[in-house]
Amino acid sequence: MIGTRLDQIDAPRLLRSRYGWWFLGNNTWTLLSADSLSGDGSIGPTAQTFLEESGALEPRVPQLFSLTVLTTTTCNLGCGYCFQNTALDPTGGHKPLRIHPRRLEPSTVERIVAFTRERMNQSGLDGLFLMLFGGEPLLNPRGCLEMLRQANGIGLTTAMITTNGVLLSSDLAIDWKPPACVQGK
Repeated sequence: MIGTRLDQIDAPRLLRSRYGWWFLGNNTWTLLSADSLSGDGSIGPTAQTFLEESGALEPRVPQLFSLTVLTTTTCNLGCGYCFQNTALDPTGGHKPLRIHPRRLEPSTVERIVAFTRERMNQSGLDGLFLMLFGGEPLLNPRGCLEMLRQANGIGLTTAMITTNGVLLSSDLAIDWKPPACVQGK
């Protein structure tokens, strides 16, 4: 049995199951029988040939350049587990000490885009996956929109945002709706 669409698997893996061994690799999955592996755990010759012929052992070739951009270090919440915290609230309250506040500025966006363009050219990739991250990215909507607009010029195909969603509004969603900020390919 062979299947497809495991885009995020970077290296082949074997997982034991009650039905045999699941092989996960290069955009595919395959259920190998229990006798497909030798005693030392390596793939036997018949299974090896099958996996080679199916292309399952080929290394995964990236399709998109992936970029995560910290748009702000501030947040509208004070979650105790957040990596932005540097210490507990000294008063015992719910406002932990945070890293120094910073925001993504237009000049920084220009430097990020130039750096990314250079790396994409070096990698031979013409598509960009962009993750907007924070703190809370929605505290810096102008910085996020500027990053989206400029990233569009270097092949932006997918953009995501990590947000707590508290500040998300219909007006903001309309402002961010394509094609206002992104012209997808």
